[in-house]
Amino acid sequence: MLWVGTAMKKLIRMALLGALLRISCVYGVNFDDQLQQVINQERAKYQINSISLSVGLPTKNTIKNYVVGTISKESKTPIKTNSLFQVGSITKNFTAVLMLQLVASGKVNLDAPIGKYFPEYPTWQTITVRQLLNHTSGIYDYIDEPHWWDRVAKNKNKVFEPKELLAIAYKHKPYFVANNGWHYSNTNYVLLGLIIEKISAEPLSKSMSMLLKTAGMMDSYYLPVYSENLLRHMAHGYYLTFDNTKVNGSWGYGAAALVSTPHQLVMWVRELFDGKILLPQSLKLLKSTVALDTGKTTKNFATSAYGLGIFRMNTPAGVIWFTPGLTPGYRSLWVYMPCKGISFAYSASNCLIGVPFHEEMIQKIISTLLADKSVQQDIAKYQRETALPSYCSQVKPAEKWSFVNL
Repeated sequence: MLWVGTAMKKLIRMALLGALLRISCVYGVNFDDQLQQVINQERAKYQINSISLSVGLPTKNTIKNYVVGTISKESKTPIKTNSLFQVGSITKNFTAVLMLQLVASGKVNLDAPIGKYFPEYPTWQTITVRQLLNHTSGIYDYIDEPHWWDRVAKNKNKVFEPKELLAIAYKHKPYFVANNGWHYSNTNYVLLGLIIEKISAEPLSKSMSMLLKTAGMMDSYYLPVYSENLLRHMAHGYYLTFDNTKVNGSWGYGAAALVSTPHQLVMWVRELFDGKILLPQSLKLLKSTVALDTGKTTKNFATSAYGLGIFRMNTPAGVIWFTPGLTPGYRSLWVYMPCKGISFAYSASNCLIGVPFHEEMIQKIISTLLADKSVQQDIAKYQRETALPSYCSQVKPAEKWSFVNL
């Protein structure tokens, strides 16, 4: 009987080993190693304290996670998949979705002027909700105020009120007359956050919390002011040698106050583009784009464009949707490849001003994924079984990478 038990244990161990080997063959040890190498190399190149990367593959429910670095420069504790990062302008996705939900319920008209919500700002009276969402309002971006980031960094504990941010923007001339150009402006999303509060009759933080819960993002938080408990779970973020972790999110409000993880962001992207967050018509509106040079409506998928809270770009790997995020101590980005069923997100604990970090990360991650035979098989299966957008077959991939607004 002892021999039988020992033999059975050996058989079980062999079966488990075989299963692990089969999994390795499907995704490849080299595939995992190469992605880990990407973040290791980028970390060393730009002296980033920590990077977290998550990848969602076609036809697979699981999300692959990769991390490197420690929770802070002083700590030897490694970051984990659930370590939190400030994700900056990725917040705009969530604000746009909340607004589109109000549109779907008949409480907001996208093309109605915002004057009825903000009579105190006469020169903004005729600007529409849609123009705020797609950055064709022309309204000055308060972070373009001279010395803005110095002011924020030197007053880490300051809690900015939304009206304070609007006052900065309002004293400046607009970039252009509404609907006659395109200019990214955080002010647009501060206004949208306040409209959501006025219509829902509750703080934006409550609406955001409900949306995060709906998306299953239980480890993501919309908190303009961070609690000590939250900070303990956050990877420290830096600008050069300065620790900016405690620069709270109040400066960003509905434009940039979200705290999350790459894993949770991949969950969000999947839920959003799979139609589980918005009604079909609302998702179509989210993806209605304007040109980045003229601000005019465009259906030309060969050029870069902006929807309602998200960017679209044609690349050598095909059309992608994406959103970058920046705060005084962090850089983040998510990418969705609708023609291949791939999504990924990453966060770095350094704001990395003036370096091509995003450009390098996007190219390296995509090239690594598309070179893997098992991923190629996954993509082929996904394309056979999925009703792909028409542009997947109609739009020729770009000849070279050309990045904007990263």
